[in-house]
Amino acid sequence: MTGLPVNDLDYYIYELSRLQDAAREMIKVFDHPAEIVAALAAFDAAVPSLRAARNPLTHASDDARLDDVDWFSALVRLKPNGSVEYLVDPRFQDHGATEILAAAMLAYLRAGLRASP
Repeated sequence: MTGLPVNDLDYYIYELSRLQDAAREMIKVFDHPAEIVAALAAFDAAVPSLRAARNPLTHASDDARLDDVDWFSALVRLKPNGSVEYLVDPRFQDHGATEILAAAMLAYLRAGLRASP
C-alpha cells in the first residue's frame, strides 16, 4: 500500500473483484447481454491477474504464494531479472476498463428499469 489515504490499493483490488463478480452474475441472470459480456471481457483482459493477486474474501495473502509481489502505486510481481509484472495498476488501463464495465452495467440496469411497467 502506498501509505496515502487517497490511494488504498488493497481496497481498490477488493472492489474490482466485487465488480467482476457482479458483472458475472448479471450475465447469468439477464441471459448474456452483449454489452456486459464485451465490457467484462475487456475488463478481464486489462486485469488478468486480479484473482491471483488477491483473494477477495480476505486481505492480501500472507503466504509464500505472494512472496514475489510488492505494493507501490500499483501491485506488481517482482521478476528475477529485476523487471516487474503489473498485476493491478489503477493509473492506467485497469481503471479505464473498470469505468467502462461499471458504466455498461449501470446503463443496462437503467434501461431495464425504464422499460419496466
